[in-house]
Amino acid sequence: MLNNKEPIPISVVIPVSRDRRIFKCIESIDVNVEILVILNNEYDKYIEHKLKNMKNIKLCYLKEFNFSKIYNLGIKESKYEHIFFMDSDCVFKKGALLKLYGNLVSYPIVKGRVLFSYNNFIQKLIAKAREFTTSDVPNLFIPGVIFKKDVFKTVGLFNEKIKFASDAEMGNRIINMKIPWLFVPTANIIHAPLTIKEDLIRALRYGIGRSQKHQILNTYKSKSLFQEFCYYFVDGARNKGILVAFYLILWWLFFTAGFYFDRIVNFFKNNE
Repeated sequence: MLNNKEPIPISVVIPVSRDRRIFKCIESIDVNVEILVILNNEYDKYIEHKLKNMKNIKLCYLKEFNFSKIYNLGIKESKYEHIFFMDSDCVFKKGALLKLYGNLVSYPIVKGRVLFSYNNFIQKLIAKAREFTTSDVPNLFIPGVIFKKDVFKTVGLFNEKIKFASDAEMGNRIINMKIPWLFVPTANIIHAPLTIKEDLIRALRYGIGRSQKHQILNTYKSKSLFQEFCYYFVDGARNKGILVAFYLILWWLFFTAGFYFDRIVNFFKNNE
């Protein structure tokens, strides 16, 4: 829970629809910051009611389930000049926020490391697969990043035509514009264990977001399907083991299905 220490000028933005794990997320915040919760889509009324009865929580509402619009609303409504985008199914390891904030003196963007937790063998396979796709290599994926607001004045806001995985496109913009950032692997955010269903639904969404990004920017995938297969299976096996590699192929199939599903839907929309 929040303590009575000197306020730190960070706005933690947490989107939520129906995930009641958000209360564990909030409890893990161990410094005095602004907490801005964005209730979106068809949200759980119980979550809204409980949040309204908690101190130091600012609520915002968004009818759509669009992460770019959620992030942009967070930028607009946050009162501090430093913004951390959090997920409701994650918690902060003790001291993580303070450690990230301490590095903002020298860098406009600081990224911590997301660690994936697990309670059984299947969840462990998923966790290792998500480390391979998400956190083994430093990147600017959300959650885990704290931005100075001035960054968005330079690179622009999140592209609201990209509904999912818009953080990847934002990261590309930041890197292409050579804005410096720092990776702090000891500042950890712990992701809740994932089921196969949860993870594969996310893979579909990431694929849809990737398709939206390429269509909007008029770009193409840098790798062929064969090259992607080799990356997920061969590199996955080399780095995480053969069982994880087999799961990564399943994950990649759902990711690819999301990509081409969005392409097909847009083809028919454009030819009506």
